[in-house]
Amino acid sequence: MNLTVYPINQQELTELMLEDAPKLGWYYSPEDIEFYFNHRGNRIFAIRVNTVLAGVVILHRSLSYRYNNPVYSVGFFLVREQYRGKKLVGPKLWHEAITVNLTAKDLVCFHSAERAINYYEKLGFKKTPFIDLLYVLNINNLDKNQFKSTGDALATGVLKQIKPSEFKDIDHYNKDLFCGSLGLGFCEFIDDWMQRSDATIVAYYEQEKLAGYGISTICQRTKKIGYRISPLYANNSLIARTLLKGLVYLAYQNQGQLLELNTPASNNREFRQILQDLGFVEDKGGRSIIVCNQAELIHENSAIAQKKFCCLPLEYPPEIIMGLD
Repeated sequence: MNLTVYPINQQELTELMLEDAPKLGWYYSPEDIEFYFNHRGNRIFAIRVNTVLAGVVILHRSLSYRYNNPVYSVGFFLVREQYRGKKLVGPKLWHEAITVNLTAKDLVCFHSAERAINYYEKLGFKKTPFIDLLYVLNINNLDKNQFKSTGDALATGVLKQIKPSEFKDIDHYNKDLFCGSLGLGFCEFIDDWMQRSDATIVAYYEQEKLAGYGISTICQRTKKIGYRISPLYANNSLIARTLLKGLVYLAYQNQGQLLELNTPASNNREFRQILQDLGFVEDKGGRSIIVCNQAELIHENSAIAQKKFCCLPLEYPPEIIMGLD
């Protein structure tokens, strides 16, 4: 068996994201593929078994730094079904794509499926106390009467669909939310994420000052049009509720049929109740645990923990690193 690790091409990434990922409950769109393949922070590696495409992994280097050392995340680590469990393809791909490209000083933090925790622990990554939950909404089952006030909020400007010329309001909000050298990469990545052609951005204003925002993008375009809310930050849960309803309302207006999001399990009971009241259902198979090679330094008492209601894409470093000692 000849195993070869190499930089993936876009056609191969498309095949894995659109055909193989849904079998694991991961949904991507052509817009996702375009973004991930071309983002300057990503290095995407594939592995072949002889001449057959067998797997993929994304190594993302953020612009964030800790003590002048770079911050990394790992995402979309997928080995095709016929090669799983053989302890050959996955370890070879991880070693050549991830291990050899990192140093002992680098901070590495990422989401792990529950079933993969033991694998990552053997590689030196430890569980943090943080778990993100996947919630899904079938928009066809919406109670439309809940959204009359949402249309009014959009009409009066309390809730506002943001245009590119207004990104500066979000930039200012992010600079307060993501401070210091650890925050640099988050501000940069969100700015890139907002530039996506399929992005819908909604902001909430209090006395003409931005008090939260959320972004949705297309994540599925096969049998049903699906949207992903990622991220959603707000000063409190009531503002988060209004933003969430705005994004659901606009997805419905755009013929969306499904909507998904990842939300922290901790410090967020009120928001989870809001999700349930709107008809969101937890997909327990989509739970992810955040792991880190410096997990013992992460604590819960960071400002971002109180304002994060929906997470950044799971391929990017989790916001909890803002709570590093």
